[in-house]
Amino acid sequence: MNSVFPDLLSLNLFRATVREGTVTAAARRFAIGQPHATRLLAQLQRRLGLVLLLRSGRRLVPTDAGLLFLEEVDRALAGVDHLAESARTIATDRRRPVRLLVQSHLAHGLMPKVLARLAIVAPDLRVDLDIRQRNRLTEWAGRSASDAILAMLPLEFPHAAGEAIFEASYGLAIPSRHPLARHSQITRRQLSEHAFINVRPGLSTRDRLQALCAGQAGIPRIVAETGSVMSAVQLAAEGLGLALTDPFLPSLFKGDKRIVFRAIVGSPKVVYGLAVQHGLTPWQPALREAIVREGKAILAASFAA
Repeated sequence: MNSVFPDLLSLNLFRATVREGTVTAAARRFAIGQPHATRLLAQLQRRLGLVLLLRSGRRLVPTDAGLLFLEEVDRALAGVDHLAESARTIATDRRRPVRLLVQSHLAHGLMPKVLARLAIVAPDLRVDLDIRQRNRLTEWAGRSASDAILAMLPLEFPHAAGEAIFEASYGLAIPSRHPLARHSQITRRQLSEHAFINVRPGLSTRDRLQALCAGQAGIPRIVAETGSVMSAVQLAAEGLGLALTDPFLPSLFKGDKRIVFRAIVGSPKVVYGLAVQHGLTPWQPALREAIVREGKAILAASFAA
């Protein structure tokens, strides 16, 4: 009896084809022939009633439906991978990792320092990071098997109410040759006088820029849009304009003479929280202490002139 549910090989082939760009390369990864792989992908699309891949030159690229389905495939295969990891853990009597779902800018600007500290104070504690932008965090948290979530509050946590661990403000990334770079702090009124690199709709940083400029003399002139705050700050470093930034990314640009970071007078506070799944507490003190310690150290230096 045929089932509408795709098999794991077909899902893996689809994901590999998106990544490799060709069925031949994807098939090679699973040691099967290209004709067999092509038939499996065709059957997958027929079963789903979706066109997942289109040819562009010599490569296959995902359609819009394919990109949406790929996100679901990643989630499903992550669950399968977790089952395999759990089996290996049981077989070898190893302690399973702590699965931490982290807002993207925290993963880049904070977690490297946290994991480095944990390697010293809790060497037996292994943390696996799952990284998502904030507009997808709540949805992903409800689907994933995460043990804890680290993100800005408020969020709808499926595990428990988030505990506030520190607060901070957004600031401004400024090209070092920009006129505003000589100021130790930036006023909200000044935000409407200069060109900005913005992030795309749906991201919280975009909403914060609009809120900061609300009621001022004008709105900021947007010269470019991009998909992440990290990308916006990188473009600011190249001199394209100003970028609103969270307080953790400046630590990644330490020593970069192309850019400076400044506090914004009157910028509203954002609160960061940690939520832990009920019953999973043996490792919580070490993880929490490392996050708070390293987070506060980074925040203290974020927008110092």
